[in-house]
Amino acid sequence: GGKDLVIIEEHDGDFSMVGATSFHNHNSDETVEVLSAGSVKRLPATKIWYTHPQARKYNRLVVKPANTYLRKGEYNAWRGYGVPRIADSATSIDPLLDHIFTVICSSNQKHYQWLLAWIAQMYQDPTEKPGTAIMIYGLPGTGKSLVSKLLQRLWHPKHVLWANTPEQFLGRFNAHLEYTILIACEEAVWGRSNKDSDRLKDLITGTDLMLEPKGRQMVHCKNMVRIFGTTNREFSVPAGTGERRWLVLDCLDTYADCKREPGREEYFATLRKALLDDRVVGRFLDYALAYDYSV
Repeated sequence: GGKDLVIIEEHDGDFSMVGATSFHNHNSDETVEVLSAGSVKRLPATKIWYTHPQARKYNRLVVKPANTYLRKGEYNAWRGYGVPRIADSATSIDPLLDHIFTVICSSNQKHYQWLLAWIAQMYQDPTEKPGTAIMIYGLPGTGKSLVSKLLQRLWHPKHVLWANTPEQFLGRFNAHLEYTILIACEEAVWGRSNKDSDRLKDLITGTDLMLEPKGRQMVHCKNMVRIFGTTNREFSVPAGTGERRWLVLDCLDTYADCKREPGREEYFATLRKALLDDRVVGRFLDYALAYDYSV
């Protein structure tokens, strides 16, 4: 958009972008001694780095999975998965799969296979959208958010946007969507305006995004966004007759807060323990990467 940006990379793979002027001003107190015209001068360290011939310079930000060809001048914002892949059959993910089948899909085999295929496609082929979104409807305490948290853990945080209002991804300033793959939308209340509904439809099925960063010119990028939502509100998605963009699952309420089911605490303690175990989550990633979603 006509303004240079500086990319600041963190040790954990995260990064941020700031305007070059702000970057120089913020670090103006950091100086180094240089020999110039026979005398020693102190110059701003950022200015020296900025003009150094070995400084990395890019003219385009892209999100391309590992082992994908990068053109000259492309900065790859791909950060990959959130945990290492664990190909160990001795590490059980049965509690997670059982929860998805029994509670989330209400023991409906077709819904279960469809949901697993949707999940697998996202991790195997993240740059190609399926054109559909998921909404899990259920009473408070049914465990619907556990699946959302699992999917979030499988991605590096840079590729996840947690949202509880549609404005966070349908609003005007949407530059963060450039490297977002999963929008985890929890308990969001959808507006009934046609404008928001149309923008949401395009976000789900559209292949391109127009981004408007604050203070900069609008830019065009590839749309890789998927939406996985959870809600306990009856009006969960803005869908009409014949809607093909959404899979809405009415999950089982056996373990809902109001049911006081015996063994409820033990059931969820097992699931929470699995979500905190990197080996279990990594094993689920392996399962998703090996799952045949073409069937």
